[in-house]
Amino acid sequence: MGILDFFSKKSQEPKPAKPATVDNIDELKKQLFEAIDRNHMTEFEHLCTDNADHILKAFPTWKKAPDEIRNDKDLFKKYAYCLMIIASYFQKQMNRGELMTMLTGIDDSELSRNWQTDLGQAQQMMQQLQLDEAKPILQRCLERADGVSGAGVEKFLPLTLGFLGECHFHSNEMDKAAEYMERAYQLCNMSGDVDAALAYRSNLYEIYRYTAQPDKAVECADQIAQKQYDRGELVQASNWREQMKAVKAGEPPHRVVVRIAEELFELDDLPKVEGEKVEFVLTRNRIELMRCTHKCFEAREIAQQGNFDVALEKLQEAMKFDPYSPQPCFLAGAISLAGRRYADAIQYFEKVQELCPGFETTASDLWLARQLNEGKMEHDACMISFEVNNPETPIEERLKMCQDLILKYPHFTEAYYKLGRLLAEGGNKEGARDIWLKGLQTQSGEDDAYSRIFRDLALIAETPEEKKGYLEQSIAKPGGNPLAQAMAKFMLRQLENS
Repeated sequence: MGILDFFSKKSQEPKPAKPATVDNIDELKKQLFEAIDRNHMTEFEHLCTDNADHILKAFPTWKKAPDEIRNDKDLFKKYAYCLMIIASYFQKQMNRGELMTMLTGIDDSELSRNWQTDLGQAQQMMQQLQLDEAKPILQRCLERADGVSGAGVEKFLPLTLGFLGECHFHSNEMDKAAEYMERAYQLCNMSGDVDAALAYRSNLYEIYRYTAQPDKAVECADQIAQKQYDRGELVQASNWREQMKAVKAGEPPHRVVVRIAEELFELDDLPKVEGEKVEFVLTRNRIELMRCTHKCFEAREIAQQGNFDVALEKLQEAMKFDPYSPQPCFLAGAISLAGRRYADAIQYFEKVQELCPGFETTASDLWLARQLNEGKMEHDACMISFEVNNPETPIEERLKMCQDLILKYPHFTEAYYKLGRLLAEGGNKEGARDIWLKGLQTQSGEDDAYSRIFRDLALIAETPEEKKGYLEQSIAKPGGNPLAQAMAKFMLRQLENS
């Protein structure tokens, strides 16, 4: 039972006769402890108010528990709990904080100052991903505040618990993350801080998604949606309802959702769109942990300097931090490809496809790695293909690169796609159409590239029938690009509704 539990049980107990003033200090302590043990709040109140001066004088001696109690862990815990109840009653109900200060050694204002300093230090460490260093600081805050009440506790305790939850979440310690985040949520929910409660519930939702607990994730999403609906935040509520439906149905590792204005829709639930802004959003069933994200960033920086071995070491660390994220595997594949380690690149890209089918350009890069590994293409195909994507390279040079790739490797469908995109972006739609149609005749098996070509041909098609045919062929490719196929489905539906 906690201190707040005792103070909340004033209702059901029978009212005893008002106790007389107790002059014997030991007898007074005994009666106070017994009232607490029996949950007799009314008797406890009378004892405190009628004997306040005696208690204030005797409390310093009561602080030191008798030897027989100090040597028994359970008895000592109970003894300390009773003292905390008395001190808390004096502070809250009688506006006398001396007893609480005696127990904790600090008053609430001092506690708040120290707590705020520690939270600032911990937050700075978290921003620098020094999560293991931040945890003990936050734990110290909890220990220092144990049994203390006041405005500082109400303000800083949820923050501390939330920070601890974040530290453990991004350290992939999900059980502890859920425990701390749940406590933070409960405190904010009880205090009426709706915005904070929603934030912590959202964090719990991500924890449960990450740990593959869909029932708990659905419960969180439902509560958030209902609360936002009650507040009149209808778009946000609708988005959470959509997300809840996806989790219930069994989220795939990677899918495309559509944002129309600010509202999210699954592909199968799209309304008719007239004039609204439409965005296609790739979303995963797990968010990426920060330590993984940071290591991937470091690896990119190092790889750009040509130090592939160190970059790969960073990515191995990232994979350990977040075994579900496709990003470190994808980057390791790209670096291995650039470093002529084709067999390694194949393994990394295959792992990406296992974790998150259709992630980034994995399918096309995997096809290229297999070609290089089998000796069907030379390394220049890889490096030129990368350079074509560089927007800082003049357009004339990029066009020449694509043309040279096609001349040397006429089965390289991706080169046709890239050349067509460059031509289309430059306003040469006829040239783009011609090169894309040639690309579709390569018979290379690059379904990812084919699906993108069909989608882009639909964008420049002259008749609805032609457009419809291209869109259907984009969607039909079994290994097609998820984003291209999602856009094709949307365009086909709009075409059918027009």
